[in-house]
Amino acid sequence: MQGIGALSWLAVFLATSSAGLLQDHGEIHSAKVKGCVRADQPAQGPQLLNLGQRWKGTKPLAELRVKVSELTSVESSFEFRTFDPEGLIIYGDVQEKADWFILALRSGIPEMHIGKTGVSVTVSGGPLLNDGQWHRLLLKSTGQFLGQFVVLEVDGKVVLNAGLHSRDAQTPLTGHMRLALGGMLINTSELFTELLPPMDGCIRRWNWLNQNSSWLQDLSTSKPCFEHLSRGSYFSGAGLASFHSQDFPPGDAENWMLTIEMTVRPDEWKGTLLVITSKDHQPLLTLTMHEKEGSQSLQLDVKEVSLVLSHRPVRPCLETSLLLRVSAHGVMVQTNHSEERGELGDFAAWKQAWEEGTTLSFGGVPELLEGTGFPGQGYFQGCVGKIRVQGQELDLDSAHYKHDSIWSHSCPEWMEHS
Repeated sequence: MQGIGALSWLAVFLATSSAGLLQDHGEIHSAKVKGCVRADQPAQGPQLLNLGQRWKGTKPLAELRVKVSELTSVESSFEFRTFDPEGLIIYGDVQEKADWFILALRSGIPEMHIGKTGVSVTVSGGPLLNDGQWHRLLLKSTGQFLGQFVVLEVDGKVVLNAGLHSRDAQTPLTGHMRLALGGMLINTSELFTELLPPMDGCIRRWNWLNQNSSWLQDLSTSKPCFEHLSRGSYFSGAGLASFHSQDFPPGDAENWMLTIEMTVRPDEWKGTLLVITSKDHQPLLTLTMHEKEGSQSLQLDVKEVSLVLSHRPVRPCLETSLLLRVSAHGVMVQTNHSEERGELGDFAAWKQAWEEGTTLSFGGVPELLEGTGFPGQGYFQGCVGKIRVQGQELDLDSAHYKHDSIWSHSCPEWMEHS
């Protein structure tokens, strides 16, 4: 525990048991796509807030500030739903960061961070919450003094009870209590264990310290909550996510090959799925989707090699599994419907460019290539299932860049089609 040696007079008590505001966002899905998704998207009904509005930074979406002397309740409750395994849900403090707590998820399990007078502790426990189902969460402060202990209940059961308690005489806290959603009011360096803050999750049916919800009324959000969820990453057609080749294991030097796997459910069969560029911004590989003259096609371009997989007739709501390989034996693209192969003239140069550092852009063409005559299409719109590069599954929250229009861990659920 950070600082415990210097402040041995602090005792740590912890126990674990095993137990968007919906606004007018316009039409997310075209008429063609509405036959593929379940019910209305985005969701209708009670007030909803998607916590995953921003990818970068920890600035909260909204902040509630209440005088301690005016508090009539020390409880906050809400329903929460996500597929995201890690991220921040809610932050709270008293006396401007003197005593603070964070509720988050790690590996899908609730995790609580508690800080007091330069000391912090992290505890975790309880059920998996990243199952895509709504769960009722209740947070409350207990003990003789405000903020002495923080208790978490999930679906009516206590799963975490944590606090930092001084043996010295304590005085009642004064000043303000603050709650923040979608971010935190302290530096990430103050956390005892590192946390990936972005949370692709939704909340509804809330009660914050028995206060009204006016602090959320003017909140401007761009991402609604989908009524029915499925796992994956949803690209809205407005941006991309990028990774670097150094993010992935180097593999066998003698028998090295690049392998990329993904599953896609395009809203419309068009757009750029992937572009790989060298460190001097030269395109090394592009994967694009096309629909014209009654057929749908997938085109892979690697240097002088161009492979096209086509099928007729056009099939709406078509989920497609993709496998790409670049090796000394050539280039291969495979779907669950067909496969094409081609020979790559100078594989050694291609491999060297990868090793020197490349950028993988999923969902669109990098800005540096726009206006250069590069033959890529527009941004991809639709759901991308698990993406694996060199056998490593990607978390878009860990990308070097991700546009805020992308849902990292959720997609609208499709209807079943044969």
